[in-house]
Amino acid sequence: YVATSAPHSPYTLPEAYRRVRGLPTALPTPESFDEADVSDKAPEIRQPPLSGRQIRAERVAYAKRVKATHAADALVVGRLLDVLEATGQLDETYVFFVADNGMLEGRHRLSTKGMPYEEAHQVPFAVAGPGVRQGISRDLAANIDLAPTFLDIAGAPEREHFDGESLLPAMLGTGGLDRDYLLYEGWWPYG
Repeated sequence: YVATSAPHSPYTLPEAYRRVRGLPTALPTPESFDEADVSDKAPEIRQPPLSGRQIRAERVAYAKRVKATHAADALVVGRLLDVLEATGQLDETYVFFVADNGMLEGRHRLSTKGMPYEEAHQVPFAVAGPGVRQGISRDLAANIDLAPTFLDIAGAPEREHFDGESLLPAMLGTGGLDRDYLLYEGWWPYG
């Protein structure tokens, strides 16, 4: 188990990653960025348009998050996998690369996480290991699926009290998740 603080603020980067060039660090600005009309939103989340200062802060934070993510990726790909290979464990190890939340980054005029928008809940989730098929799955998965998946990989008996389900069939291409939605619960102001 390896957990990095990256890409969370304060974005303390190793020296080698502070001046990394060539990464796509331009802040995405989809139609929902600094949303033009928020009159249809709940009063608690209606915000005034973003100021130039707020937009600059979002751009800087986004670039730092990208570099911090690159540094975390280098740890996993450049070191952890090398150690697993050198010790003969790589071919029998599953590696899950998962984040805990998304960020709105100015979408819907918000600069936080945990809000009732899809962008705040989409997170990186990548898996590699024995038999894992390549490609991108559009199945809806969540962190509630991790414990059932780990037990399934270990060959432990199924447990009925889990809210989630094993991702192993989807990972191996022998099945998938039959979900159209996921329930999101949280508390204000962070979901």
